[in-house]
Amino acid sequence: MGSLLSYGRYNYGNKGDDSLSNFKRYNGFEKIQLPRYYVPISTFGRIALALGLHKRLPERLPPRLIQALVRLRSKYYSWRLAGDSPRT
Repeated sequence: MGSLLSYGRYNYGNKGDDSLSNFKRYNGFEKIQLPRYYVPISTFGRIALALGLHKRLPERLPPRLIQALVRLRSKYYSWRLAGDSPRT
């Protein structure tokens, strides 16, 4: 019988293939699909459910937009870290 390790989320949003997903896949992690049911108990809940507000923001954004934002963040960090380097 194999051991189980709960490691939070397998995928984060709609990023698609990234280095973390590749690491998990090549090191034996498996994605387990569990059904989730949401039942609104008020009119506000019914509206929120219809608008998809029960999902996290990255899950509601298109994958291409998320990939563009990840590249933008990477460029920002590179620029920011280059500006913080000690000067001689």
